[in-house]
Amino acid sequence: MGRPPETLRGKFKIEGASETRNANSGKMIALPLMKRSILVVAFTAIPCISGYAQTREDTEIAHPKPDKSGGSLTMYFENDLFGGTDRYYTNGVKISWSSPDVARFSDTAFASPFLPLLNSIPFVNRPDFQKNITFSLGQNMYTPDNTETSAPLPKDRPYAGWLYGGVGLVLKNADVRHTFALDIGVVGSYSLAQETQRLVHDVRGLRSPRGWDNQLHNEVGVVASYEYAWRWPKHESRAG
Repeated sequence: MGRPPETLRGKFKIEGASETRNANSGKMIALPLMKRSILVVAFTAIPCISGYAQTREDTEIAHPKPDKSGGSLTMYFENDLFGGTDRYYTNGVKISWSSPDVARFSDTAFASPFLPLLNSIPFVNRPDFQKNITFSLGQNMYTPDNTETSAPLPKDRPYAGWLYGGVGLVLKNADVRHTFALDIGVVGSYSLAQETQRLVHDVRGLRSPRGWDNQLHNEVGVVASYEYAWRWPKHESRAG
């Protein structure tokens, strides 16, 4: 390898020198070598930080950190009073709790009773989905259009209540959400719909429907459901 040009040799001789001799004392004096290095590292780190921010955001979407919260509690309340009517599907209340986000259902103790079943379903434990388990308790009420008569109304919707508890599984990522739910409950007088509606009407000063003696007979019911939801427009990660 040839000798470098004199100008380049002089530059590195001055900035890269690590020590020189003090003419008076004869001692060696150390000169700093860090100034040039710090500048090089600083300018090199700027694009690295920007790239890291982009990579980190994409990674957190695909592989989010474990959620250490206590989950979330949700309450639904539906009533036809908001529409000024009092018939058919007249009231619905549901309280739901969702577990914190987990990478695997085995990461939450609430899924323990269901693990043998969950582990036998291939797609449930896909690593590219965030997961939750949910529990719910709810009650729905249904009345006919004519609530002034106590006689049976064979051509109208029957009085009915639906009291149920449910468990659900949620699989989601930045773009889609899959929800599987199983509700088990009862219809008939065991649903307590008559007592609940009368209590609400008494509090509001309204006349209670008169035909609850004709409600559906007591029966156990099971409802299985699946919901698919997607984000639109599609989520786009951004740095910064």
